Amino acid sequence: MLHAHRPFNLDSFPAGSSAPGESRAIPTRQTPRSPARSGRRGYVVVATSIGLLFLLGVAGLAVDIGRMYITKNEAQAYVDSASLNAAMQLDGTSAGITRATNASGHDTDKWRFDTTPFSSVTTTFGTASTGPFTATPPNPPTNYNYVRVVAVVNLPMGRRLGDLDRIVSCFGRAEAGAR
Repeated sequence: MLHAHRPFNLDSFPAGSSAPGESRAIPTRQTPRSPARSGRRGYVVVATSIGLLFLLGVAGLAVDIGRMYITKNEAQAYVDSASLNAAMQLDGTSAGITRATNASGHDTDKWRFDTTPFSSVTTTFGTASTGPFTATPPNPPTNYNYVRVVAVVNLPMGRRLGDLDRIVSCFGRAEAGAR
């Protein structure tokens, strides 16, 4: 639909407005930066980066501590089982000591979620539960009715912490009576 052409009159528009079809630039107001604010540019990025590094460090430490507790529990389960197996072999003879040593060393429990066998296992024998314990009791091993198995696991946390190696160590003890 076509409109009739009317003559254009500038007086019909209020002062400061533009006529239809006429473009007019809108002035922008720029606020000058204060000296205190210009010194803080980029602070948020720096603070976020430092905070993120701190949070990642804490998360890594939490994973390592959790891993340490899991390894300690796996080692404790191993030494409990190995010491009970060894104690069942004790019969007051040197052959019983040999069987007990072999039984403790051939336990099938492993660590690292049951994937890695324990490599540092020590089996010692004693006449009392408080010790002293020895790896080579006299022949005949009279009254050597106590066995202690110690498994030591070195966790590879030292690669991340420099020379600080974490050593998870635990031991189990079992008692057997001579028949």
